[in-house]
Amino acid sequence: GRLAQLVERSLDMREVQRFESSTAHHFLLKATAFLRAHIALRYNVVRGGSGVPSDTSAAVTKEQYEVLAAFRRELRAFLRFSEQAAAQVGLTPQQHQLLLAIKGYPGREWATISELSQALALRHHSVVGIVDRSCRAGIVERRAHADDHRYIEVALTADGEARLEALTRSHVDELRRLWPTLAALQRLH
Repeated sequence: GRLAQLVERSLDMREVQRFESSTAHHFLLKATAFLRAHIALRYNVVRGGSGVPSDTSAAVTKEQYEVLAAFRRELRAFLRFSEQAAAQVGLTPQQHQLLLAIKGYPGREWATISELSQALALRHHSVVGIVDRSCRAGIVERRAHADDHRYIEVALTADGEARLEALTRSHVDELRRLWPTLAALQRLH
C-alpha cells in the first residue's frame, strides 16, 4: 500500500513527516506493523504455533531459504543498530521502546502502565521499573489522569521527545536500507 510506495521511492524526511500525522515515528510504527502482519500471514503463527509455513505440502525452495536467511541476518543487524543508536543518545534499548510505545499510542500522547505492559509485552512490575528509571533520567513523567485518579498517565518530557525524534530519524533511514530484504519476503509463498 501507501507505506510500500513511500519506502520504495526513498522519500526525503519532509515527505516522511507529511505521511499521516507529520512525524517520522509513526512511519516507523507503520513499517513495524507491516512487517509483523506480513510475517504472521506468511507463517500463520498463533500462540503455541510452530511457525511452520502454512502450506506444508509444498517443498521449501532454495530461494525461500535464501530470503529467510537474509531477513534473519538483516533483522539481527537492525536490532544491533537500534541498541547502538539508543546508547548514542543515552538510552537503554528498553527506554527507547518505552518512549516509542508512549508516543505511538493511538489517539493520545500518553499511556498507562497497563497499556505499556501490553505494548511492550512485559509484566506490569517490569514496566514500572523501566518507567521509574526513565523518570529519574528525565525522559518521561508520571501524572494523575484528569478524570480518574486511579490511573497514572506516563508521558514523554521534552528531553524524551527530542531523543525519540533523533532515534526515529535514524531508524527510518535504516529501514529504507532494509527495504529490499523486506520486499523480498513478498516472494515467500
